[in-house]
Amino acid sequence: MRRLALFQVDSVNVFARAHEMPLFTRCGSYDPALLVDASTGRRPLLHETWAHVASLVDITLEPALRHRQASAVQEAWGEMLRISQERPDLVDEVVAQLARRPATARQVSAGERGMHPESWGWNWSQTKTALEWAWRSGRVAVAGRTASFEKVYALPERVLPPTVDGQAGWWMRAGATVPRRIGAATLVSPFDPLIFHRPRALRLFDLDYRIEIYVPEHKRIFGYYSLPFLLGQDFVARVDLRARRQIGELEVAAVWREPGAERSPDFPGWSAVARALADHLSVAASWRRLDRIRVAGVGDLAGQLAVALG
Repeated sequence: MRRLALFQVDSVNVFARAHEMPLFTRCGSYDPALLVDASTGRRPLLHETWAHVASLVDITLEPALRHRQASAVQEAWGEMLRISQERPDLVDEVVAQLARRPATARQVSAGERGMHPESWGWNWSQTKTALEWAWRSGRVAVAGRTASFEKVYALPERVLPPTVDGQAGWWMRAGATVPRRIGAATLVSPFDPLIFHRPRALRLFDLDYRIEIYVPEHKRIFGYYSLPFLLGQDFVARVDLRARRQIGELEVAAVWREPGAERSPDFPGWSAVARALADHLSVAASWRRLDRIRVAGVGDLAGQLAVALG
């Protein structure tokens, strides 16, 4: 956690939530409750803040990200800015309510809803919008998430350690070891720090990635929420997974060869890719407490993967 320092938060849970994936990618099977404790325990290592987007960040880096709070007026969404300018009294009121105890937006507002029946999704109530502005501008912090993934807001002094100050300065990672080779075989979340900046992923790995959640189904290329598969130093496949928790099954909805992967001088051949992926999917299924793996048959690597899985 200290070395990686950032875990992007996302609510999609077809296989695993985005912030749970980076530790699995690097360390293998682990108890996700450890990540929760790292951000909500008595001595937290991480806290949820606004980095490039909402993320769990090394809590000691909090001063280095205060410039995001200071620039919230230039970066926040229009409705948040409108609330901050037209209803500063509401912002003050919701912050004052948190003096009693941490709470969700629903608790602060006593169930107030927005103009749309799905208001607890993207259609926020005014209270929720005021709380989000207070969070983005540094007046409140996030103390954790509920089981339904709602933020629990709190005053910053309840979340951040008293020894973290706001001194300005440059921050850098010195003395990092650069390995000569990487022997990876792992799934990577599209929100992983390794690849979440798409131009960098394209430049470093020739990985042209697009999240297809919002693409109409008939126009999708790789699947609803495909996970790149890293083998050695190259991305060689994309896997669209479904955790069918009620029946204990990990479904491979689609699995595709990564375009151009065979051009790498280290490329081991597609049969070896399928075997490595099969081995890793067994680990992934065990991590999510799923008993079996089923390949749906979609994608140009599906046949070889099914054979490798036996």
